[in-house]
Amino acid sequence: MIKKIFQSFLITFCILNFPLWMVSYFLGSNFTVFNYEIIIFLLIILIWPGSELIKYVAFFLLYLVFFISFEFNINSPNALLNSFKFIQFIKPGIHIDQVGIKLFFIILVGITSLLLYIKLVRDRLVEIDFKEVIFVLLILFFLDWLNGSFRSLGKSDAMHIPVNIAGAPAFNLLNQKKIIKNVYSSSEIIQIKRDVNEVINWTETYPDRPVLFIIVESFGWPKSDLLRLSYMNVLAEGLDSSYEVKIKPTQFNGATTSAEMRELCGTDVEYYDLDFKTSIGCLPNMLKNRGFSTYGIHGNTGRFFNRNEWWKEIGIDTVLFSEDLITAKKCGGLFRGVCDIDVIEQLFNNISAGRSFGYALTLNAHFPLIQTELIRDNSKIEKDNCHIYKIDGNICILHNYHLIVMKKINAELHKLKEINPLVVVVGDHVPPFSDGNSYQLYDPSIVPKIYLYPK
Repeated sequence: MIKKIFQSFLITFCILNFPLWMVSYFLGSNFTVFNYEIIIFLLIILIWPGSELIKYVAFFLLYLVFFISFEFNINSPNALLNSFKFIQFIKPGIHIDQVGIKLFFIILVGITSLLLYIKLVRDRLVEIDFKEVIFVLLILFFLDWLNGSFRSLGKSDAMHIPVNIAGAPAFNLLNQKKIIKNVYSSSEIIQIKRDVNEVINWTETYPDRPVLFIIVESFGWPKSDLLRLSYMNVLAEGLDSSYEVKIKPTQFNGATTSAEMRELCGTDVEYYDLDFKTSIGCLPNMLKNRGFSTYGIHGNTGRFFNRNEWWKEIGIDTVLFSEDLITAKKCGGLFRGVCDIDVIEQLFNNISAGRSFGYALTLNAHFPLIQTELIRDNSKIEKDNCHIYKIDGNICILHNYHLIVMKKINAELHKLKEINPLVVVVGDHVPPFSDGNSYQLYDPSIVPKIYLYPK
């Protein structure tokens, strides 16, 4: 009897999990041997039999929403679904074709697996009941906890064997508080508000100095001290007499728009939930009330995530998007737009002495990475430096891109001579690498924030 139970469940396990393995392999890095969502699906079809194909398709689509939300730093399934309406701004091309082929293959495998499973059940080659499902679920919980990958019930996060026995994107979202309204803890909220006030306090000490704020796409906190130091060295080169450079970690949750709300408004409120009470506490509005002119630049269209609307609500009076920079060279892949080094140049060109606040949001490092579209001919940095840091592939490409951004900021600061603004450079989120080895090189919960304080 026990042998039959395990044979039946092993077949169920392999067939129904196979499409979920494909999702993990093609779309993300959090691969698990077993997905708890399958248990939920089995319980549903045992309690309410019939229409298994429709139920599995619904379950599979829901799984994709939770999985993508978790893997790509999106605060909630609601935020992910909200972003779908901007899919028209993704540029068609080979990358879209590759993603489409992968998704088609995953869905095809999912439906084929379910049809095979239904046939085995109808031919009585597989028989499971409610007790068997619960029994196997308890075994999985125990093995997962024993290995240390369950991250609960007092066990540490360190796994005894480097295999995540079981997992669930829905549980991960709940566990990281990403599915509820308050994304950050109360102490984290206090800190991000303190960061906003730090800029305000600086302008009170130096009321007639400009401020530049730059959020850099996929700029994560490398675990390597050497990598972090390389960014600071490039930023500070030749500026020792005029600037003091400091770096600190800052908590992040969510994707790029969440980072903008975090850094500019000190809140975990999403941009589409922005209200008057929140907007008046945003950095640009507070600086406007102190007599600052405000402007912002981004290489994509202003219609993307409605930035042409809510940027003005938070106090950015003058905005420049790709439709305003028609003659500028274009870079990037899926999210193609004005080259970031040109965006940074525009940021510095628009600065004025005195009370001026400029904001730039970079774009080109949005995944998937395209090396030839990130590195302009006149902005190359020696690629051989990757062997110094023992990195290669996409990590090397991304690292060189970030060095190029830092080098451009440094070059523009040298041109300013006597204006000497306060400059803040911060990452939006950890780079969403699709392979676990690359992802492990970055801290999963913090990004760097670099301050350049004028002396």
